[in-house]
Amino acid sequence: MFKGSLAAFVVSLNLHRRHLNESQRAMVADKLTTLRSGQRAATSIDVAVTQPQAAEMLNVARESVQRARKVRESNNEPLIASVNSGEVSVSSAAKAVTAAEKYPQVATIVRSLPDLTTIANNLAPFTHQA
Repeated sequence: MFKGSLAAFVVSLNLHRRHLNESQRAMVADKLTTLRSGQRAATSIDVAVTQPQAAEMLNVARESVQRARKVRESNNEPLIASVNSGEVSVSSAAKAVTAAEKYPQVATIVRSLPDLTTIANNLAPFTHQA
């Protein structure tokens, strides 16, 4: 599918250079899917990429890319930064966002406490009841 494409080549080079975990790769894949042809961005590859294509290029499941999208669209910059740095998994962060959407008291906690790693990684009781 992407054999020989510029996007695949650039992503491949960066994956070998950087040691990203699955959650970090999912966040990168989500960013790739938001770029459109002709759009200028600091890291723009100038191609339109679908979620399945981005998932394949970064060796993650499409569901991980969808979770990354949910996290990014939450606009919770500290949570996004925690996933991008590898402190919090994209799965845990997406659970935190889902819990925050469903339970307003969780939204306040997720946005206010400095220890987002602990919050995101310990929200299972809320998310399993949802």
